[in-house]
Amino acid sequence: MVSILILAILVFVAAAYREPLMVLLAILVFALALNSYFLPTRYTLNAESITVDKMLYSYSRRWNEFRSFVRTSGGVVISPFSNWTYLDNFRGIHLLLPVDPAPVLTYIALHLPEKRRRVKGAQP
Repeated sequence: MVSILILAILVFVAAAYREPLMVLLAILVFALALNSYFLPTRYTLNAESITVDKMLYSYSRRWNEFRSFVRTSGGVVISPFSNWTYLDNFRGIHLLLPVDPAPVLTYIALHLPEKRRRVKGAQP
């Protein structure tokens, strides 16, 4: 569904500008912005660090940079904060979990404590 929307936007840009350079620029912007959506991502967890390989680039972060993790609907966010904050998604790493997430969650729990998400309207 998202791919159809992206193609529709690119067709609109092509029809509106009728300039091949603008269409190529639009394709480039979409490709760079959505590379995580279209390209496979591989996570490697070892005793020292977490490595994220996004095919175009890769980076590693040491376990001591993180303070906790929280389970989300699509995976787990490994956060540099010990308390829940809105910055978790921006400063942490969001790992997509496999069909059987138990081994991954057990391994993460060996390194970090799990924290609970704050419920809306609840007192801190």
